[in-house]
Amino acid sequence: MGSKIAPIFYNTMEDAGALPIELDVSKMEHGDVVELQPYAGKAIKNGEVIAEFQVKSDVLFDEVRAGGRIPLIIGRGLTTKARESLGLPASDLFRLPTQPVDSGKGFSWPRRWSAAPVACRRGRACARAPTASRR
Repeated sequence: MGSKIAPIFYNTMEDAGALPIELDVSKMEHGDVVELQPYAGKAIKNGEVIAEFQVKSDVLFDEVRAGGRIPLIIGRGLTTKARESLGLPASDLFRLPTQPVDSGKGFSWPRRWSAAPVACRRGRACARAPTASRR
């Protein structure tokens, strides 16, 4: 829980099955007992709502239940295969991620830069590496 969690730590917490929550912590002090209601998106201290928040994805709740992102992926896959082999319909026990809205902007310059070596390994044209002058 924090006002801002760095992406590397946020992802590590997801992988470990923790529930990373970003919210306003200005009304909290060291040693406070705070009740978190993650489904309602509220932080309560002494019966008063001191902050409201929204988790980045509802899939986080499934990741916490499963003990991490990898166990969730494995469990979801096994459940799907087992239900298919038994002739059962798809399970509705798991939350599915929502597709982000396409902003039309594409990748940022750093993401294009980091993707260049991957494209080369896949046998695509890579005679020239991207440079700062080429956009």
